[in-house]
Formats: sequence, C-alpha cells, structure tokens
Amino acid sequence: MRFTVFGGVGAWVADREVDLGQAQRRAVLGVLLVTPGVAVGADELVDRVWGAAAPERARGQLRTWLWRLRQAVPGVISREGSGYVARVDPLSVDLHRFRALAATDPGAALALAQEPLLSTLDTPWARQLRASFAAEFEAVRRDHVDARLQAGGHAELVDELRLQASGQPLDERVAAQLVEALHGTGRTQEALAHLDSVVARLASELGAEPGGLLTTVRRRLLAARGSCPRPKPFTGRAAELAALDRAPAGSW
Repeated sequence: MRFTVFGGVGAWVADREVDLGQAQRRAVLGVLLVTPGVAVGADELVDRVWGAAAPERARGQLRTWLWRLRQAVPGVISREGSGYVARVDPLSVDLHRFRALAATDPGAALALAQEPLLSTLDTPWARQLRASFAAEFEAVRRDHVDARLQAGGHAELVDELRLQASGQPLDERVAAQLVEALHGTGRTQEALAHLDSVVARLASELGAEPGGLLTTVRRRLLAARGSCPRPKPFTGRAAELAALDRAPAGSW
C-alpha cells in the first residue's frame, strides 16, 4: 500500500484508491501516518483531529472511525496501550518519502509536496505541523536551487529567484542564489549591486552584518571580475581600511 498526507489523506493498493470515508475519518489516519510506528494516545488523537471543537462524545466517535478504518485498510492501525499506532513502512507515506529523497533528489522530493500537509485538518496541532514543515520544505527548495545552479541553470533561475527575493528580501541564502544566477548570466555588476542592497537592508532593518555566505560570494565575484574595490562606506577612511586589511577572511 501507499499513503498520502499532502493534500487530502489517501490510501492506494496498486493503482486503486481505497475508500476511507469522510474527511475527518481520513484525518485520523493521517495523524497516525505522520509518525508511523509511534503510538498516539486517544485524548491526543481527539485534540489533533478536533482541537477545541471536540464534541462531547468525541472518544466514542473516534472509536467508531478507527474501527471503520481498520476495515478499510486491514493491518494498518493497531491498538497500543491507551493509544493507536500506524504499522506501515514509513517510505509508503509521501511525507516520509519526501524526507528520504530530500538529500539525494530534492527535485523529486519537492514534486511530492505540492499540496499542504493534512490540508483538510484545521486544528492548532495541524497548523503547527504545517508551519514546521514549511521551513523543512524551504530548505529542500534551496538545496534544489543550488543543484540547478551547479548544473548551469543560471538563466532559467533568474526570474524565479527575483520573485523569491522580493518576498524574502532579508534571506541571505536566497540573495546569494540570485547573485549566483545573475553572475552566471554575465550580469556581475547587477549581482554586486543586489548584494550591496541586501547588506544595506540587513544593517538598517536588523542592525546585522552579512553572514559568511554573502561575504564569500562577494569576494568570489570581485575576484572573477578582476578587481577588488573597497566597499563604499570605507572610502577615505584610512584607519577603517587598515582594520579591514587585518580582518579575518570571513569579514565583509
């Protein structure tokens, strides 16, 4: 069998989708599939599926749904202590296939996660789960962009990265990737200008210095251009320039 928790919860045997019933019943299975092999207590299941809107007889309703799910997907859900557990191969669940693929094939991983995690479940637990996964997804997306840049896809990435940079103007990794894409298409001066604008915003909005990633990218671009001009803020300031010369290699 294989299971999905991105979008609506689903189960398939070969190419045949299993009828799991109504959305909340599917959500019960989805909650268990998020942590296969780990028991979730009955009260915790009620909280994750209903939140504060749990009806008075929620535990009774939960037992009925679990019984029906066991009929629909035999051998998948087991009772353990006062809770329930999904006994499945984690790689049969799209969320866990995403995580397994993330390091080796980020593009394939991203293709699995085109819809929100447990999209039909709107409880505090589900919202927190989606928020946590959003950071995980973004890290994989950045890895995928790195792989495309290394493969020479600079031109096809410029517009995509401009859009991402406009929505995440202080994200240093996004900035570095846009700079790489611009430089790779021969627009080194434009890349440096964007880099300097990000550094200026970091200073003005966060009071922060650029990290090592931006510093490394800037030095490499200046070296590739064949010159290493001093940053404008230091022009005519001998003491500061001398300090910069003595600074470690990671300094801006």
